[in-house]
Amino acid sequence: MTTTVATLKPMTGVSSLPFVSSSLHRKQSGLPSVNLPYIFVSHQLHGDLSNSISPKLKAARDLTVQALSLKVAVIGAASSVGLALATNITNVPHYTTAFHLFDNHPEIFKAASSLRQNTTAEVVVWTNLSDLGSCLRGANVVIVAAANYRVPGVLTAAEQFDLNRGLINFQIKGIADNCPDAIILVIAGPIESTVPMAATILEERGVYNPKKLLGVTALHSMRASLCLKLTSNLALIDVDVPVVGGSEGANILPLFSKVKPFILLPDEKIKDMTAAVRFAGTGLFNPTAIQNERFYEGAAAGVFLIDCLLALGGGTDIHSFAFVQSDITELSFFASRVKLGKEGVEKVLYEDLKGLTYYEANELKNLIPQLKESIEMGLSVHKGRYTSP
Repeated sequence: MTTTVATLKPMTGVSSLPFVSSSLHRKQSGLPSVNLPYIFVSHQLHGDLSNSISPKLKAARDLTVQALSLKVAVIGAASSVGLALATNITNVPHYTTAFHLFDNHPEIFKAASSLRQNTTAEVVVWTNLSDLGSCLRGANVVIVAAANYRVPGVLTAAEQFDLNRGLINFQIKGIADNCPDAIILVIAGPIESTVPMAATILEERGVYNPKKLLGVTALHSMRASLCLKLTSNLALIDVDVPVVGGSEGANILPLFSKVKPFILLPDEKIKDMTAAVRFAGTGLFNPTAIQNERFYEGAAAGVFLIDCLLALGGGTDIHSFAFVQSDITELSFFASRVKLGKEGVEKVLYEDLKGLTYYEANELKNLIPQLKESIEMGLSVHKGRYTSP
């Protein structure tokens, strides 16, 4: 078998990485003027997110789906992330017949309007807290997006979790009572703690299925792939960079040694790009930059939702990245590549963790204790009522 090796091309007018702090460099590379050491190249991602979906949608059109009617519920549809998901998702598989939106903020009607324009599905809005059950009843996929989203430097992950515990409890109990068989996609953060907490609540109600509870981490892999796209002659759709670990800062570990097609990268560039992926969302004190970060979280969640819908519709060989219950490390939850199927996670894949470089193995070892602490923070909400795998 022939291994494809992409040749790197120098970037002109900017530093060796597209994540730079200089205002001059940002102006030359088309980046927004935000004073921070690492920033995600937002204008590049907008089109590339859509391009990454199109081949899957083509495959969806080839599926023969008989008597299938899927309903998607979005709790927190008016949140910045929920709104971004609703306003950017297009070409939803035809067997997705309804979107049920729940929020008590007027922006929910903007989300509803966008979905009506972009899809053929029925869109129903609920705005009263007492109507959560009506919104969720019969849903096949539920997106948990209602949360206080963290502003780096203002809230720590632990403080964010403390603020969001009540919201997570409300949403997950609603799911357990009204659509216990639904696939649950958690966007509300910090995912490293909210997903384990959700598991304890579902188990307490006797409806926990680890295959159907997923923390959405696909954005990190997209960021890592974009790093390579911007320093190579590859299209984003051709690049696959696995990202494992967690969802916060140093707990995020892109595995650039596993990139497909293979690209030989200097060690220093790998370290720089790892930092860029990990901390792209930190240091964002400019309101516009913070809003952009929420936009991409929602847009990436939309890509992940499409993956799930395609898998539910009978699509095969559909892979993405998610934070799920796992036994591929010593931790009870871990973000890795997963294969999606009709029942949610068909398989948690461990192959990306084989044959790590010294740098990657060391970084993985270092993140385990802090990720474990975040997981335990979520599990401790109902301590003693959760059974580790």
